[in-house]
Amino acid sequence: MARSKYPMSDTKQILDSAALRLVISRIAHEIEENIAGKDTIVIGIQHGGVEAAARLAEELSKLRNQKVESGAIDAGMHRDDLARRAAAPLHPTDIPEDLDGKLVILTDDVISSGRTVRAALDAMSSFGRPEKVQLAVIFDRGGRELPIQPDYCGRVVDVDDCEKVKVKWLEEDGEDAVYVLTK
Repeated sequence: MARSKYPMSDTKQILDSAALRLVISRIAHEIEENIAGKDTIVIGIQHGGVEAAARLAEELSKLRNQKVESGAIDAGMHRDDLARRAAAPLHPTDIPEDLDGKLVILTDDVISSGRTVRAALDAMSSFGRPEKVQLAVIFDRGGRELPIQPDYCGRVVDVDDCEKVKVKWLEEDGEDAVYVLTK
């Protein structure tokens, strides 16, 4: 198991592995209920949304009995705060097919200000013009600075400004869980 960089005394688990799977399954069912049969691709925002997108695409594939593609987009160079903070490391963008005419489910693990989503929408415009873009997030922690709201949300969590919601994925962190961390 990967060692956390956060001391355990400053963390509170809010979802375990089973609960996180249930949240993803519920979001997939909501999406399928609303968009059944549409040509769909799930795009995860680097870094936290990539695994969420892969799992959501897997669940949608099961519901449809056909493959739903997933990909990843790095919005780092499209952020509006590059002059005010250190540049984040770049991650690969992997869009497996042209987005023209598709329904894109843009996915992230946690939404807060809405600025990362705005940057991801800007970055996505280089890969085609989707018919429609919908936003799916695992957690909404509030604190919006832009008028961006998720179409699909697993949980809404009220956290203080001094706290962070961290979604951990088995593939990267050694466990599937969600924590609230005190900064």
